[in-house]
Amino acid sequence: MPDFEGVQRVFKETRIALGEILSAFEFFDQEGLDLVLAHTGQKAPFEGEPAGGRAFYVLLETSGSNKDHDDEVSAVSSAYRFHKADLLRSQKLGGLLEHLLESEIVSDGVLAQDETQVASLWSLRESLPEAAGKLGKVYKYDLSMPVKDMYSLVEEARERFRAQGLDMDGSIKATVGYGHIGDGASLLVFWCLRGLTRIAGNLHINIVASRWDEKIEQAIEPWIYEATGAFSCSSVLPPLTSLAQPPGTAPSLPSTVSDS
Repeated sequence: MPDFEGVQRVFKETRIALGEILSAFEFFDQEGLDLVLAHTGQKAPFEGEPAGGRAFYVLLETSGSNKDHDDEVSAVSSAYRFHKADLLRSQKLGGLLEHLLESEIVSDGVLAQDETQVASLWSLRESLPEAAGKLGKVYKYDLSMPVKDMYSLVEEARERFRAQGLDMDGSIKATVGYGHIGDGASLLVFWCLRGLTRIAGNLHINIVASRWDEKIEQAIEPWIYEATGAFSCSSVLPPLTSLAQPPGTAPSLPSTVSDS
């Protein structure tokens, strides 16, 4: 997918096709994947370069359906019931992938065939914080906000750093966006002051810097709180320090800010 609108289209189609068995919908951007491949030694999920040199990647996972549905086959053994549920989930995922490819919503896809492949795909997403920490000092922000606005903040951050010359002088090495939408605890609906409702997602922004520096921190804060607050019904948690950060050298942590 060349843009975040594609991620949203995949989410919409996924909810229609999978419904209650969707247990995880994770996304990460090209910058994040490049970091993982460069600093962890993992292999790319697909061969070749993405169209336009950039893309978004989505990781889907399903779980069993509700108990009432499973009980419809209670006359057979539990082992057969679970095998049948796994088969149905696999068929649904395969059908969804085929639909997304035929509709040209996605350009490529892979369906894990065993636990080893599942672990390999999940490792790409889970290795993002580690890879960022190997590149430099990481300012981490965890945001809950309306899905349609999620990636706009990442793009705005990159433009802000570019305008201040922080990417040109090497102060900011990378700005990576990844997160999850509509799965488990993140399937929330914001109630806005204007009476609107919006499905929420969780966005993680990792801003990788060459060093802990007051100039860099001032470029990020309080701007990130103000920008997040501009999206009504959104909230932001304070930054988390990187594992690579030496004790006693962390920038001061602001208190949690949320709009109301």
